[in-house]
Amino acid sequence: MTALQDDRDVGAPYADAVSVRVEVLGPLQVQVDGTNTPIGGPKARAVLAALAARAGQACSVDELAEEVWGETPPSNARNSLQSHVSRLRNVLADPERIRFAEDRYTLELKVNELDAHAVEIGLEGVRGAAARSDWAEVTTNARSLLELWRGRPFDGFEDVPTARNWAARLEETRVVLAELLVEGLLAQDRLEEALIELSSLTDEHPWREGLATRQALCLYRSGRQTEALQALQDFRTNLIEATGLDPTATITDLETAILTHDPELDAKVAIELPGAPFPADLERLAAM
Repeated sequence: MTALQDDRDVGAPYADAVSVRVEVLGPLQVQVDGTNTPIGGPKARAVLAALAARAGQACSVDELAEEVWGETPPSNARNSLQSHVSRLRNVLADPERIRFAEDRYTLELKVNELDAHAVEIGLEGVRGAAARSDWAEVTTNARSLLELWRGRPFDGFEDVPTARNWAARLEETRVVLAELLVEGLLAQDRLEEALIELSSLTDEHPWREGLATRQALCLYRSGRQTEALQALQDFRTNLIEATGLDPTATITDLETAILTHDPELDAKVAIELPGAPFPADLERLAAM
């Protein structure tokens, strides 16, 4: 591609500042002053998804073209990108939202203007609250962040590499937030709420050990010892059948604690269960 001067209208008359929010935790959408704004056709949406996945970071014209069209973009890709970016600047109601310098585009968004950034920053806050054993803050903030999800992150943009990669990390963020929410509910003896949260999570992630152990602990504390042991046995059976792998010692240790009515299991604070989340690559293997 030959370098061309970007043709944005820097003097576009946007007299009043507007609030902008780009949402990628589900189907891509843009809100301007609280109202959903049509983005345009598939390619314009792919351009925005690629830029949003790199928000605040410069993306060269060649890289952006490859994100949108793959390894063999059309000969008119540069001009097409200019056209799509021009439209997106209008969608965002501010020509400065997408900057162009040194043959690179950058989407400028603050943390609270991109839902994915907000949840990643929020996760650190929830972890901090958990470290302080402030379980009320953990449950309140984790639940608020989880409510931002409207579906799969960057839904429909599996062919946009940067969006696809961030989507995988965001799915992990969602499950970690859910685990922290359950941990907070456990610590406050809000067992029925925790079990409701876990019922869908364990269906979605049947090979994630951290969820299985917390489900068993919730059932045990609810006076359902037999169901707690069965939940751990089901996890072991499903894991071995799907992957040929044995669970870690955490499962065996928890089974023993439940069978012997270990008093630690009735502690009023959340128990640090040493089992790490089931590795994402193995979880995908098990799902195949």
